[in-house]
Amino acid sequence: MKRTVIIQGSSRSQGDTNKMVHYITKNHDIDVIDLYTKNIGHYDYEYITKSG
Repeated sequence: MKRTVIIQGSSRSQGDTNKMVHYITKNHDIDVIDLYTKNIGHYDYEYITKSG
């Protein structure tokens, strides 16, 4: 079964991009991931923050 997901990467969760996402998803079963609401750290090229 195929699923559709929209990854919203806007800096304003309730801005114009969200209006378009809402318009697209209101009549379809589409998952939305709002990256602004996620805690995403920088990539550690030297593995300094390696846990364990």
